[in-house]
Amino acid sequence: MQPRLHLRARLQHRRRHRTQRRAGGRALLLALFALAGLAGCGGGGDAPAGEAAASGAVEYTPTLACDVTNESLGAHQLPATLPAGLTWLTNDRDPEFADPKAQRGGTYRTFMTGFPATLRLVGPDSNGGFAGMLRPNQLATTTRHPNTLEHIPVLATHWAFGADGRSVYYRLDPKARWSDGKPSTADDYLFAIRQLRSEAIVDPWYNDYYTNVIVDVFKYDAHTIGVLGVAARPADEMLDEYGLRPVACHAHKLDKEWTKAWNWLVEPVSGPYQISRIEKGKFVEFRRIADWWGNDHRYLRHRFNPDTVRVSLVRDPEAAFQFFLKGEIDSFGLTLPHFWAKATGEP
Repeated sequence: MQPRLHLRARLQHRRRHRTQRRAGGRALLLALFALAGLAGCGGGGDAPAGEAAASGAVEYTPTLACDVTNESLGAHQLPATLPAGLTWLTNDRDPEFADPKAQRGGTYRTFMTGFPATLRLVGPDSNGGFAGMLRPNQLATTTRHPNTLEHIPVLATHWAFGADGRSVYYRLDPKARWSDGKPSTADDYLFAIRQLRSEAIVDPWYNDYYTNVIVDVFKYDAHTIGVLGVAARPADEMLDEYGLRPVACHAHKLDKEWTKAWNWLVEPVSGPYQISRIEKGKFVEFRRIADWWGNDHRYLRHRFNPDTVRVSLVRDPEAAFQFFLKGEIDSFGLTLPHFWAKATGEP
């Protein structure tokens, strides 16, 4: 590839990567994180989580053996032992931004204009609008504080930067658990990079990005990993560009049938909500995980308060706005001028 074309490809990768991160972040704020102060938004009487499987609408993944290792990922560029003299950083000084008085309970009702073609987060048809509801429930190592914009810990408790300017090391939170109760460990990050590089997911963009931009991931122990990027970057940018979301290693079998088999399977999540009920062509329902590991986390507590989130299919935004005015939808984004005019009476 010529140097100019190579640079153009890298810029395209960066734009798409940032767009997906920002889209996921916006959806997280609008659809889930904004629920920090909401409770009892809608009526009760929703089906208990235990009845979801009985309806035949949801199928959860089985528990498999996790066989991923450092060696199975091929050649490595990160050091085989954790570098000495790393300065471990964290952020426990920024203010909490959720109201401790927020009450938990009720149903939050929102809408989508198209029903998802799959529940997968990678592969064919996986980048539709509904993915913005799924990705936020797969947490990352760090995220940005919404007010200070500083990085704050999520699945990682600490991070450190290598002397080469392109490697970042993470200490993972040993309290982190998947929604099926299994612990989240370094193996899940090894599996994530293996999955994203695999031809089984039929997603060339992810294959390329996680091979040629994130060039190595290495496990040092059950709760310490290293991530190596293709180029040196400022430390603050490395946490954005070279961050990683784990994938539940024990739930996946990568083979040529993976995309088909996983169209409607519900995989374990590290976030607060798990899909509990689906009526295809009508709605998808999320149920809050009662014993979620993040309930007492400094930057996660007092948030995600509704017990249930129901996302109903309303193809016409005009119709959705009328449902909102009638109180059948709990929020409506005034992103278009004519909706703002209708809601406020201002031109």
